[in-house]
Amino acid sequence: MNLGQYNELADFNHAFTFKNDSQFSVLEQNASLINAVTTEREFKKGEYLFHINDPATELFIVTKGQIKLLKTLANGNESIFAIIGKDSFVGAAFLSPVAYYRIDAIAVENTIVRSLTKQRFLELIRNNPDLMLAYTESLTGQLFSAWEQLSSSYSPVKIRLARVLIELAQKFGKRSYDWQVIDTNLNHNALAALVSSTRVSVTTAMAELRQLGFVQGSRGKYKIKTLDLQLLVDDLI
Repeated sequence: MNLGQYNELADFNHAFTFKNDSQFSVLEQNASLINAVTTEREFKKGEYLFHINDPATELFIVTKGQIKLLKTLANGNESIFAIIGKDSFVGAAFLSPVAYYRIDAIAVENTIVRSLTKQRFLELIRNNPDLMLAYTESLTGQLFSAWEQLSSSYSPVKIRLARVLIELAQKFGKRSYDWQVIDTNLNHNALAALVSSTRVSVTTAMAELRQLGFVQGSRGKYKIKTLDLQLLVDDLI
C-alpha cells in the first residue's frame, strides 16, 4: 500500500461506520437513553453536515435519510467513499487527538440525525458498555469495507460497479420477488465517483449488467439481483 492509499484509508476510517445487526439491536434497545443525550437535527437535500477540515466536535447517528461521504478532487470531480443511511454513525473523527473531519458529509436527501459531543459520548459508553461494544464492532466492520474498497481499486469497472450495487442493496434494498429494489438518487455521475471511474465507463458497465439480466432501472432507482451479481464478481476476480 502506498502513502496515498494509506491516507485514503485513514480518511475512510475516520469518516463513518456501517450498520450491522448487532449495532442496530443495541441502538434500538437503548433508543430512549440515546435520545436523552443527543440532539435531533435536520438537513435538507444537498446540505452539508460538515466540511473537510472543519473541527470535529460531534458524532452523528443517522435516523432517517442518506448521506454521501466524499472529497472534491483538484479537477473538481467528486470521489465518493460511501453512501450511508439509517442507524449508521458519521463523524468518528471527533475522538481523534487531532479532531478535524477528513471528508465532506452531504445529505443525499432530506435527512434527520441525532448528534452528541465527545464528552456526552464518553459519559454514555462509560455507563453503557454494550454501546461501546456496538460502536467498536461497527468500526471493525467499516475497516474491513475500507480494505475491500482499496483491494478492488484496480478491478475492471464492471466488477467495481457490481460490488457497489451489492453494497447499496445490502444497506437500502427492499426485496421484491427475486430482486432487491434500491432508491438512492444516485445517477451515473455519482456511481462513477463511487467506483473511481468515468460516467462513460459506468454507463457501459451498467449496460452490460442490464444485458445479463442482473440490473433494471436508471437514475438512482434500480432493481438488482444481488446473488447473480455476487456470483459474477466471484467468477471474474
